[in-house]
Amino acid sequence: MSGREWIMAEVVVHIYDVTNTGSDKTNNTILQINRIFKDGIGLGGIFHSAIQVYGNDEWSYGYCEQGTGVFRCPSSKNPMYTYREKIVLGRTDCTIFMVNQIFRELTREWPGHTYDLLSRNCNHFCDVLCDRLGVPKLPGWVNRFAHAGDTALEVAETTAMRLKQAKTELLSASKVAYRFLSNVTSSVTNSSNGSPQQPGTVNNSDNVVLHIYDVTNSGSEKTNNTILQINRFFKDGIRLGGIFHSAIQVYGDEEWSYGFCEQGTGVFSCPSSKNPMYTYREKIVLGKTECTIFMVNQILRELSREWPGHSYDLLSKNCNHFCDVLCDVLGVPKLPGWVNRFAHAGDTALEVAGNTAMRIKQAKTEIVSASKVAYRFLSNVTSNVTNGSNGSQQRPGTLTSSDNGNSRLQGSWFKGLLNTSKPSTSTEIDNKDEDANQQRKQSRDSAPLHHSAFG
Repeated sequence: MSGREWIMAEVVVHIYDVTNTGSDKTNNTILQINRIFKDGIGLGGIFHSAIQVYGNDEWSYGYCEQGTGVFRCPSSKNPMYTYREKIVLGRTDCTIFMVNQIFRELTREWPGHTYDLLSRNCNHFCDVLCDRLGVPKLPGWVNRFAHAGDTALEVAETTAMRLKQAKTELLSASKVAYRFLSNVTSSVTNSSNGSPQQPGTVNNSDNVVLHIYDVTNSGSEKTNNTILQINRFFKDGIRLGGIFHSAIQVYGDEEWSYGFCEQGTGVFSCPSSKNPMYTYREKIVLGKTECTIFMVNQILRELSREWPGHSYDLLSKNCNHFCDVLCDVLGVPKLPGWVNRFAHAGDTALEVAGNTAMRIKQAKTEIVSASKVAYRFLSNVTSNVTNGSNGSQQRPGTLTSSDNGNSRLQGSWFKGLLNTSKPSTSTEIDNKDEDANQQRKQSRDSAPLHHSAFG
């Protein structure tokens, strides 16, 4: 008897918009965010997810002070959120017995008090469950905002360490440059009072100031208001990020930034805090530069050549990236992470998607081989086992109370194999459809599978 004669259960992810804030205004803002960032540009949003397999319930994870955070409810009926859509992820090779065993393990491994919005939420739980069921994980856009926040914290810590290490080198390089420039400019007089400039001195009277704007140049008042709401919620509310324009002011009354144009440089200046295209938000003093005004002018000339307007990219080369580069050259800290976090998230997601596709392709042969070994093993072990209720031969993957001990051994061995392999691809699943349809027909003549509770 073939070891694949059980029905391969469909695994479905149910996705909701998170609208349990207790405020209609905030809930509507979240719905607008999800429409813009997911439906509009395919980047991400604020979502809850749950997995359905074997039965009519969906399983997910949430916060609670005591006990497990794993819970279930009727599929697509969670009353806390607004239902959005379902996505079929594939079919699992696990039997209902194995699935219940997985739930028991996850119940112990995911207590409610360990919930974390950025690093351990319902979407992370669903990814782990999908991995154990041997199906693809959730689409990247479902949990992209949380990944962005978690990555930003790690990047911030790493950046702080590198800035500290680089401080000595920056100071040394600056001193060498000052000595060289002092020899060149020693005879130049100060334009304001005619007195000769002291060799090697640096004008530190001007700070390096970052000016930040809300991006409200869409041409639509409704869209502009939505962006303002997004920034208030994500930056002012949960300090995650937003949609911002930035510019740097140093030596003088003008600020410098970067934008798109078809020809020429994308670097431009305007009176500080007065850019008419955007809505001014705030300024942040980043520190003092040890560069002279001569050096700053030279830096801006170089950046004008290096940053042509046609190379502008929303995710990987925007005004905030320009300001980071300028700050780095000036020897002051870069922009706070929240200013450009959304762009970093999108750029990272594109790279991850490419790497994931390559890894899935590489793992395909190993997945098929491992599955065949598992099926042969289970087929040989269960080929002589008979059904206790009618004397007929028992199908692999079904359980009786007398066989519970032996089945636990089989399930443990097979689950261990699945946990070391990658999810099956949709092509493999399609090739199995014909066999699966035959098994559904056979299953109608036997006792149906029941979704048992786990303890």
